[in-house]
Amino acid sequence: MAEVKIAADSGGGSVGLVGPASTTGNAAVQLKLPVADGSANQHLKTDGSGNLGWVTPGDNPNSSLSVTYQTSNISGDTNYDLVLPTNCYQVNFEGWNLSTSGSGNPGFYVGTNTGNTSVLSSGQYKYSSIKFGNSSAGSNNFGGENAIYFGDYLGSAAGDTYWTTAKFSRCGDTDSWSFDILTTEYESNVLQQVYGFVDTTDPLVRIRLTPIGSAWDSGEFRWEAWSTV
Repeated sequence: MAEVKIAADSGGGSVGLVGPASTTGNAAVQLKLPVADGSANQHLKTDGSGNLGWVTPGDNPNSSLSVTYQTSNISGDTNYDLVLPTNCYQVNFEGWNLSTSGSGNPGFYVGTNTGNTSVLSSGQYKYSSIKFGNSSAGSNNFGGENAIYFGDYLGSAAGDTYWTTAKFSRCGDTDSWSFDILTTEYESNVLQQVYGFVDTTDPLVRIRLTPIGSAWDSGEFRWEAWSTV
């Protein structure tokens, strides 16, 4: 039996690593350790080629948090694309101080290829929107929009400022995605919720944050994407 034995620092016992009785096809298997220790509660994961690394478990025990992006300034940008990892199944977004330089409502496009983000037709976005607070509440159903408007019930003037959270979730093994978005306009005491799904048979490649009809005046946000890879 092949064994690598490491004695304890104080000499009180040892720790051993034992090889299997045989490897698949009697291959010489080599595992390469990561260059540094991981964070608390992380575990080792192989890339299938013998390279080990630390990962943080996601909601799915067989998945990992594969992408985390953060930006602090989108002033002057007309769009920002959240490029999704392969086999992505969930995206969480949080944005604050989102403000447009001209009139318009902030929103999302989703894309199924790298060449054109807004490739989905109006019939593929299906969602409802409801407003809470202020002088009156309202609701609306959207079945033919060409984007997801998450500030539709709120102010649409230049300089209006929003805080928003959004969650996009892949529906099982299909390529349709559900979403739930909450948005508040600063100092307005109004909350808008948008929920629905994106009806597509192709995998999503990116989600575009866009100041529809305008450009961004300010904004900070972070987003995380989970993947089974």
